[in-house]
Amino acid sequence: MNENERKIARELLHQCKESVVLPILEKDLSNVSCRLHGIEIMNDDPANVNVLYGKVEFDSVEELDRFQQFVDIVCEHFEASGLLINKFEHVKLHVTLLNNVFQHGSDSEEMSDKIGDGETNKQRRVPFDARKILKVLFYF
Repeated sequence: MNENERKIARELLHQCKESVVLPILEKDLSNVSCRLHGIEIMNDDPANVNVLYGKVEFDSVEELDRFQQFVDIVCEHFEASGLLINKFEHVKLHVTLLNNVFQHGSDSEEMSDKIGDGETNKQRRVPFDARKILKVLFYF
């Protein structure tokens, strides 16, 4: 992302906070709680992993649905601006724990630029073996 795109993103985030986030938090999500329960990987081969994440769990399906709708609305706000291109129907609710895009000690601002520009796949990513982690922490 260049400086102009960052400025637009900041403005969109502020607009989104005022017009979307605060009204929904006050009304629809005031009693929703979630927690991390278990870990997963973003691909199918635990011996060849780029991203390890914590699964988000809710007390009820209704709470999950309300929170998913909230996150999707925020995503739509950024999509409408053209700043975000979303390829999926819903945002995946998760907490990233390990992402090997950062494994080589890259400068965080430089890496943020690459992530914002979608350039992370252009560099060589070295997958890690997550089998032991999954075995020990799958149900944490």
